[in-house]
Formats: sequence, C-alpha cells, structure tokens
Amino acid sequence: MILLKIFVIMFVLSSFNVAKAKEIDLSGLKDVILGEKPSLFPLPIGWWIVIGFIVILLIISLFLIKRKLFPSSYLYTKNEINALKRKNLTTVQIAKELSKILKRVAILKFGQEQVASLSHQEWKKFLKEKSHDKNQTKEIDFISKATFLPPEKEVAISNKSLYTYAEKWVKTVLKG
Repeated sequence: MILLKIFVIMFVLSSFNVAKAKEIDLSGLKDVILGEKPSLFPLPIGWWIVIGFIVILLIISLFLIKRKLFPSSYLYTKNEINALKRKNLTTVQIAKELSKILKRVAILKFGQEQVASLSHQEWKKFLKEKSHDKNQTKEIDFISKATFLPPEKEVAISNKSLYTYAEKWVKTVLKG
C-alpha cells in the first residue's frame, strides 16, 4: 500500500516537472564544453607532500632497522673490543683475544687463503704491513706472540695501548 502511494506521488511530481519544463525557454543555452580529463591521481599538493614525508620516514626507518639488525663489520668488531674491555682479564689474555679478533677481521677483509695460515712471524709481518702506525712495534709483537705465552705472565705493556692499537688497526683495515 505504501509502495502504491509512493508511486502515485512520483508520477504526479514527474508529470508536473514535464509540464513546467515545456514552459521554459531553452534557446539561450550554450553548448556544454568538457574540460580536460582528470589525471590518474588528482591529489592536491598537500597530499603529495604528506606522501613524500611518509616515504622518507619509511626509508629512514628501514635504514635504522637494517643498521640495528645487521651492524657493519666495523661496528660489530668495535662492540666486541668494548665487551672485551669490560672483562677482567690479564694482559696476555687480552692480547690473545685481540689477536683472534684481528685475525677474524683480516680473514673477512683479505680472505681465508691469505690470512688463516699465518702464525707468529708471518702474522706479525702482516699486522705491520696493514697497520696505520708502524711505530707501535711493541703492541704488534706482543699481540702476535700472545698465543704462545702463559696467561699469568707479567708483561710491561699496558692494556690501554693494546686496545688502542687494535681499534686503530680495525678502523684502518675496514674503513680504509
């Protein structure tokens, strides 16, 4: 019943509009001119700025996540040396651990074939060749022979100079 009433009302209104349209003079109307087709993304400039800002934030976030999950070999080695500093070790033990760290860095940079077989004299020569400071012969000599020394041996070299040498050597080798 309601549907019938709605139909009757619509019919009456439409017939009224047709009758009214016949009375209107449409001769003065001009042709409709269509404008240019809209672009694929008709976004205002503000949206492009927001999208650009979001893309930049994503790139920075991905860079920081990558850096946190996969630190560079230099940062990894530097953190390893810093962790070694926090341990309570003798100078000989420190030199042994630094020798291992330096050998891992050398293998990473120069290849296993060239570095893995190096022992006392060859390792000492290799450290001198790749070293930034040729005057630190005490540190180079001590690190290269530390593997063969007993851990409790008293030595006349400071832990700080060993750490400093190792950090500089790693920086020279890995960063150029």
